[in-house]
Amino acid sequence: MSEQINTPKLRFPEFNYIWTITSLGNLGIFKKSYSLSRAYEDEGTYHHIHYGDIHSKFPSILNVTNLIPSISEYKDYEEVNKGDLIFEDASEDYKDLGKSILINFDQAKIISGLHTHLFRPNSSIDPKFLLYNTKTNNYLKFIRKQGTGISVLGISKTNLSKYKLYIPSITEQNKISNFFSKLDRQIELEEKKLELLEQQKKGYMQKIFFKS
Repeated sequence: MSEQINTPKLRFPEFNYIWTITSLGNLGIFKKSYSLSRAYEDEGTYHHIHYGDIHSKFPSILNVTNLIPSISEYKDYEEVNKGDLIFEDASEDYKDLGKSILINFDQAKIISGLHTHLFRPNSSIDPKFLLYNTKTNNYLKFIRKQGTGISVLGISKTNLSKYKLYIPSITEQNKISNFFSKLDRQIELEEKKLELLEQQKKGYMQKIFFKS
């Protein structure tokens, strides 16, 4: 990003308006999260997003519910909406502190769980554009500055709200997020091809090499 003209080095040619700088706190609001441990996981009506699953299990864009564990406890919870981002607010290292996922489907009965911040973007920001922005070096540098703690690191909603980013018009945001979504899909297809080749290789090895 050029600080003189507030435009990126690489850009779709049909756009020429400057990008404006703003903070996360101006792009939406934080909603309620619930401190439910793994002990609550069982058959139930609601599903919960646990920070440990953001850390090691969920993809960046969550499209299905079958990965999300259910909980047995039933209350009148404030539910997650399609387009919401959920941030991991605790980690043993900076690499995963502040890690985010996007809820990309209409599905009731999901709540933001232990050690998470639930963020609901407003109409000025494309949720996918915001998600991809949280994968940049700029965001990672911010997390390193704002994270607190020694053995376990944490980041508060107040500090997360201070994150500054450049944004273009919503139309350009949409174009950028669609571009990265297509790249993600292509990567996913290539990874599946690689997995099939690995399985094929193992099958050949079993047939070619004799047991001793």
